[in-house]
Amino acid sequence: MEALATRDVDSLMGVSIIIPIYNVEQYIEECLDSVIGQTYNEIEIILIDDGSTDRSGKIADRYALKDKRIKVIHKKNGGLSDARNAGVVIAKCDYIMFVDSDDYVDSTFVETALLKIKVHRADILCFRFMSVDDSGRTKISSKNTKHEYKTYSNIESMKDIFSIGGSLKVNAWNKIYKRSLFVDNSILYPVERVYEDNLTTYKLMYFAKKVVFIDKSLLLYRQRPGSITKNKLTAQNIKERIGMLSETIDWLDGKLTGLDIVKIQRIYRKTLLTVMMNEAVMKKQAYRIPAILFEIIKNNKRNAR
Repeated sequence: MEALATRDVDSLMGVSIIIPIYNVEQYIEECLDSVIGQTYNEIEIILIDDGSTDRSGKIADRYALKDKRIKVIHKKNGGLSDARNAGVVIAKCDYIMFVDSDDYVDSTFVETALLKIKVHRADILCFRFMSVDDSGRTKISSKNTKHEYKTYSNIESMKDIFSIGGSLKVNAWNKIYKRSLFVDNSILYPVERVYEDNLTTYKLMYFAKKVVFIDKSLLLYRQRPGSITKNKLTAQNIKERIGMLSETIDWLDGKLTGLDIVKIQRIYRKTLLTVMMNEAVMKKQAYRIPAILFEIIKNNKRNAR
């Protein structure tokens, strides 16, 4: 890989790596070791201890004593979104990355990201990741596009994340963002919501001038038993998804000239099919479901199964 000298990224002012922490004493040292061991050193590491009740907060403080790039914030538990937001508010660098505290990153994570951002003038850089099990064994790699890189306009990137099998993914942690996307557009993660990435990523992409995907795995994503993404579909998170869909449609309305909003919502049709087939859930759910979506589901019911 082409070397990235410090002078090459001086104008970028480096990157703030935000790591929310909550009861992860079993994994946090592996995560922090991977971050402080980066081949590019000009980084700000923001650790948000979100009211941990185990040794996680003390481990974070110990690392801060060893590395002046680390800043630790101890706060009352407010959830993942609240912790990320606390990091965004105090971040100083021009670019932001999020790393979950039970995941870990490639040693060239920052160097590769900043180099590609400089080359492609990207506002958001997306990359592949490897899924690992609780013991760290590799399970699966995110989709390989067979292209070294691909560029997207803001609208093209939104089409991709709303498409089944897209390359960019909605996740917050397989991307690096220009900090101004958050600050200039008053974008924060919604607090006390289950699918916070789904309600935030498309907004950041909408305001980006260019989004770039690179075909390189830079992060190892740990899939732990009992995590949100492993939980079964329940009446409550079905209701969450319906509410998320309704909010998405409302936000997109009037912003996407020339883009078929109906098509961009098809990724949710399986969830809505589940809701339609469960009358008890339908009667209890408190969110508005746009009538047009029922027509989409009826017209695509066979293909959605």
